[in-house]
Amino acid sequence: MKRTLASSTFLLTAWALFAQTSPIELDSLSRKNNEQKTPIIIDYNVVDFPFSNKSVKQSGLGGLIANPSMSQSLNITSSFYSATREGIYRLMNSKPSLKRYYKLTAELTDILTYFPIPLTSGWLHEEFHRAVFAKHGGYSYNEMNSFPITKSLISVLNDKDEDLIALKRNSPQDMVRMAEAGIEGECVLANQINKTAFYHNAKSVSIIPILSTINSAAYVIMCSGKKIDKENNSMYEAEGSNINKRDLLGLDFLSWVYDLYRPNEPYENRGIHPSGVGIDRYIKRSQLTHSELSYLRQQGFLQLINLANPMSFWFTSFTLNKNANADDTRANLYFNHWLSSFGFDISTTGLLHHNKNNYAFTLHNYANYYKWFPGIEVETYNYLIGNGIWKRPLPLTAKAMLWIQPENQLFFSKKGTPGGYLEAKIHYPINKHFQPYVTLSAKTAGWVQGNVYLEKKINGGIGVRSYF
Repeated sequence: MKRTLASSTFLLTAWALFAQTSPIELDSLSRKNNEQKTPIIIDYNVVDFPFSNKSVKQSGLGGLIANPSMSQSLNITSSFYSATREGIYRLMNSKPSLKRYYKLTAELTDILTYFPIPLTSGWLHEEFHRAVFAKHGGYSYNEMNSFPITKSLISVLNDKDEDLIALKRNSPQDMVRMAEAGIEGECVLANQINKTAFYHNAKSVSIIPILSTINSAAYVIMCSGKKIDKENNSMYEAEGSNINKRDLLGLDFLSWVYDLYRPNEPYENRGIHPSGVGIDRYIKRSQLTHSELSYLRQQGFLQLINLANPMSFWFTSFTLNKNANADDTRANLYFNHWLSSFGFDISTTGLLHHNKNNYAFTLHNYANYYKWFPGIEVETYNYLIGNGIWKRPLPLTAKAMLWIQPENQLFFSKKGTPGGYLEAKIHYPINKHFQPYVTLSAKTAGWVQGNVYLEKKINGGIGVRSYF
């Protein structure tokens, strides 16, 4: 379930108006590298195996669109925001009479696209929930596709109690993961928007990352509030005895912390729905212990760590060394707090652009009830294989991770299990606009943000990236 910012429109609009008067003006944003435009990037991996097998089994070939994997929905949404961000920048930078209104226009556009409509951040939130459910054979429907503009709580619908019973029985870790997956997706998206801006030294601005960060933190904090059970009551009244109208989870983080602490409790123990039909899926605040409420409240405030990101406040990069060829050495640093299948992760990421190459370095601090566990992540973006040798060098985006995570991905595990992840995406530039690619990844058992599989898995995909 996604909590929207529909009720905060006035405050957000006021913020945009205030930001319009800030000292970062369009001319200062564009005075460097003005001749080199940041590309509009449209990216879609048409197939993502083995997840695409589930998609096709559920909905035929149309399932490749209707039931996207995490990486597919992320590509759809990031492409949408790339088009709006860079499109508005180019349009308004092309006419002197429009330049002064650029920031206000960009921010108001972001606010409008943060409302409940398809392809946006909120749509991605629900698709990440659905991907975990679909991995275990569960069918569902994303209410965002119905344009529920005026709703403050958006649901994943048409899901069956029997599938939820099986999910909790067969993979209690994924039951926990499914509840946090929505804001995990929004955080992955925010990072991708910001990192892409850094890598290309973008002069455009976006408030989608900060909107997602604030809304996610507020949602987690709200779930520990004393009046939160009123939300459950309103959902009961709206749904009645119609199971198809019931959300997959209810309020995400009440479900998250409840199942985090109770991995072995059968799903049926939640009791009967107040209507007398089906299982009562929605966890209430009153069902949580003092320890569970305290832990949830702590996680809500730890979510504010995600605000420690200069890129979300338009400081896209910091120049370390000015080079004669105008390809300056640049860097940035940000922090993330993630909810996970076993508890949480606090990560620190450093970005570096040097000698026309882009790198990201991340330290992870995974934590469950008992311990902290370390992890490290290294990534390169668009590294040119054969540069200066081949007529068409091949852009490579790759990632490597090593970690120790709680044994069996459980909150109360006292032991850690080592693991790792490797991913490579190789593009072939047909021309300056189109780059088909293949991607291959392999992982041990473990939680990787944006990867639906907690178990050991090999993934492969085929897609195309377009530059405009």
